[in-house]
Amino acid sequence: TPSDFNVLSDIVDIYKAKNNFEDAKKILKDFGAKYPDNYRSYSELGELFESMGEFKKAKEQHEIVSLIEPNINDLTLAKIETKFGEFDLAVNKLINLHDNPRKTEKQKYNYYRALSNIYQTIGKLQKSIESLEEAYKLEPSWPTTAINDAVALARIYIQMEDEKSADTVLNQMISVEDESRMGSLINLFKGELYLEKNDYEKVEEIIIETEKLIQEVGLNMLVARKERILAELHEKKGNWKNALEHYYVSIDAPPGWDWKPDTNVRGIGRCHRELKEYNKSVESLLDILKLDPYHPKIHYELALSYNEMKNNDKALEHMQIAADIWKDADE
Repeated sequence: TPSDFNVLSDIVDIYKAKNNFEDAKKILKDFGAKYPDNYRSYSELGELFESMGEFKKAKEQHEIVSLIEPNINDLTLAKIETKFGEFDLAVNKLINLHDNPRKTEKQKYNYYRALSNIYQTIGKLQKSIESLEEAYKLEPSWPTTAINDAVALARIYIQMEDEKSADTVLNQMISVEDESRMGSLINLFKGELYLEKNDYEKVEEIIIETEKLIQEVGLNMLVARKERILAELHEKKGNWKNALEHYYVSIDAPPGWDWKPDTNVRGIGRCHRELKEYNKSVESLLDILKLDPYHPKIHYELALSYNEMKNNDKALEHMQIAADIWKDADE
């Protein structure tokens, strides 16, 4: 029955975790056929197709959801346009959604956050900052969300070589830590920013503190993020084998406070390339490309790996895709 959908959803999640997409798909399609007016099965089926890299089918399911419950997944339908390389269309849809006077502050926050991500992907860092600053004003009351957004904002400031603004955000994070129970997570966030600023000593101090905390208290939710930061630290130092090891640990760690699977895979691709394991580099990058076909950084890394393999045609193909996406990027 419709009231049992939560149980069905849990079963689907188990199948997805085991990469058993066919059984997950069958359960959701059967439910949709039995209860065609219940949007939830179509919504989950859309998410399932996205995780399989079948974005046309995903979009079809999300559009069915909109017919049953208008406006409930407008954000999803806007964001999915990026999977087809339609970044301008996605941006226009999000702006139109934001301008709707009936939207709540929470919805507007989500639109600004999505806009910031898209602008950052296509290299429009100033617009990304402007959108993220607007989102920051509408911040939900969840500590992890607030701090994660602060890190994203500080990262962009650092990319734009605006150290003063980045330091301001970092100081705000430190003040929040004094009032929050999320101190251990905030500490890791600070580690990410110190890494961006190449302050390796402070990063190492934070990693040691976090590892001690994980051992003493069992905060396994921190493992994935801690391992990714450690991998990035080793990579910056040119310790490719150590970096590769920690990227793989991060991917295999229990689900936790980390939202960057593509960062891990791009790092794996880079490390294999530096170790002259070019086939492994390309293989890992192509796998993640299936889930984000127009991510310019993945195409860029692929171009570099194919170039090392002397596959000039493939290198040029992927570099051209990246260049086309970044054609209006900030200099």
